[in-house]
Amino acid sequence: MRKILILLAVNTMALSSLAQVVTDENSRVDSSEVATDVLSIDDIIGEEQQLTQRKLKDRHFKGVWDYRSYLNISFANSKLDPDTPIPLGVGGSENVSKFKSDWGLSLVYGRNYRLHKYPIANTLQFYLDFTSVDLTVAHYKAEDKEFLFDSNNPTMPWCIEKYEASYGMNLGPSVTVAPFNYVAVQGLHYVKLNVYYHLGYHIAGMLLPDNEDADFNRKGQPGYNSDAHDEMKDKTKLAWGHGLTSTFGLSLSWKFIGLGYEHRTSTVRYKAIDTEFFGSDTQKFNSSISRFFIQFRF
Repeated sequence: MRKILILLAVNTMALSSLAQVVTDENSRVDSSEVATDVLSIDDIIGEEQQLTQRKLKDRHFKGVWDYRSYLNISFANSKLDPDTPIPLGVGGSENVSKFKSDWGLSLVYGRNYRLHKYPIANTLQFYLDFTSVDLTVAHYKAEDKEFLFDSNNPTMPWCIEKYEASYGMNLGPSVTVAPFNYVAVQGLHYVKLNVYYHLGYHIAGMLLPDNEDADFNRKGQPGYNSDAHDEMKDKTKLAWGHGLTSTFGLSLSWKFIGLGYEHRTSTVRYKAIDTEFFGSDTQKFNSSISRFFIQFRF
């Protein structure tokens, strides 16, 4: 009986030891699995952070390449040069000279349309520009001569004081370079240089206020004709014209503000509104406008 009790005690101790070993092994496996689970969660968090950073970066550079509409307010310097000689109409054989404005203002509005979805190397973007508003007003002083027209010879008195207004639309390619997109300072990413060439068409009008003192046919002059003088004085001296334009320009901008310069050349064929009095002849002028502008982008 004593032997049986001793054997039972030994078996019980052996089973207890075996259970302990199994429990220890199970504990080691579970710890490893838990460690593996923790690493996987860290990887997921890291991937989410990278994804968020990429989204923020994409949003930032989308903002950099926005601002594709432009509004230019310019100081304009205009010139008009007769394409063929225009007689002054005051004795002799003197012709109308080239005109140069003493002041001018321009307003230009348009938009850049992307030719490819993403900028090349995040640095270079090509566009097709459409300028829907190209408006210019210029003033020309009277020529520095005693007599500028002769009412006995009723032609348009081109040499007196003039106000010119033109409206046009333009279309053409442009390229924008963002040279600092790889520097660490994000504010520099918005610095962009835009160069463009546009072709267009415009209509123009010219108003010439009366200046009877510049009339060769006036009191005190030999052969003075008061009727012709008064008729010329009462006539509305207005001409209209049209022609093609060619514009080259560049601008440097930061976000919504910029500065630029452009040069526009065109031909304008002017004709008097009152053809019965001034005749129906068309006079062709070569026009050029230099513009220094402040630019607003949005």
